[in-house]
Amino acid sequence: GGGGAFGEGAPADRDLWIVQDMPSPADLLQGKVAVARKCAEWLQERMGLPNPDSLAHVTELAGLLKSIGEYSEAEALFRYELKASEELFGPTHPDTLTSVDNLAGLLKAIGVHDEAETLYRRALDGSVQKLGPYHPDTLTSFNNLASLLKAMGRLEEAESLYRHALKGSEETLGETHPDTLTSMSNLAALLTVRGNLAEAERFYRIVLKAREEQLGPSDLQTLRTIGSLAATVDRAGGAVEAERLYARGLRDARATLGPQHQDTLVLLTGLAELLRSSGR
Repeated sequence: GGGGAFGEGAPADRDLWIVQDMPSPADLLQGKVAVARKCAEWLQERMGLPNPDSLAHVTELAGLLKSIGEYSEAEALFRYELKASEELFGPTHPDTLTSVDNLAGLLKAIGVHDEAETLYRRALDGSVQKLGPYHPDTLTSFNNLASLLKAMGRLEEAESLYRHALKGSEETLGETHPDTLTSMSNLAALLTVRGNLAEAERFYRIVLKAREEQLGPSDLQTLRTIGSLAATVDRAGGAVEAERLYARGLRDARATLGPQHQDTLVLLTGLAELLRSSGR
C-alpha cells in the first residue's frame, strides 16, 4: 500500500514534528558560530597561520560574532585578520583594504569613532589609488566614511562624500542600479537631517519609483523608502500626502512582514505621530 504524501512509513504528523523542532534564528546563528569557530581552529592547526584559506574562515567567524553582539572577540579577530592580511598580501592589496574596512565597521558599531575614521580613510585612499575614484569598491568606501562622519555629527563633510558616491555611481553603474539607489537614499537621509527637504524629497521619489518597478510595491526596501518619503513630506508640511503614504506602507507591511515586524512598527509609529500632531 502507498505511504501517502510523506512516503513509505512516514508518521502522519511529520510536518508538525518538523515545525516543533525547528531551532530559533538565534540558535541557528549560535550553531553557525560554533561551526565557523571549529573550521578556523582546524585550519589553524593543520596549516599554520596565516594563509588565505584560514583567513577567510577567521573573517566569517568575526562577522558572525559581530552579528550576535560578541564585539570584543570579533574585534580581536578583525585585528588579527588585518595584521595577517598585511603580512600575506601587503598593506595596499584590495583584500587588505577589505580587512581595514571590516575592522573600521566593527569599531564604528562600538563607538570607537576616531580609529574607525583613520581606518576608513586608509581604505578609501588605498582604493582610490589602486582602483580609481569611481570603482564600485571605492564608492562603497566613500559611503562608509560618509556614514561614520554622519554618526559623528560632521554633516557637511558627510554630504560632500555622499554626493561624490552618488555621482560616481550614476556615471559608472547607471541611475537606477541598486547601488545608485542606495547612494541616493543615503544622501536623501542626510539632507533631511540638514533640513534640505525639497532635494531630499526629490531623491526619495526617484528611489521609490525605481524600487517599485524593480522589486515590487511590497518589498522591504520599497516599504522603507515609503516610510522615509512620508517622514520627509510630513516635515515639509505635506501632512495629507504623508498620511496617505504611511497608510499605504503600513497596509503592505502588515500583509507581507506581519504586524509585529520592526519595519511595520516604524510605519505605525510614523502614522501615529502624524495623527497626534494634527490633533487626531
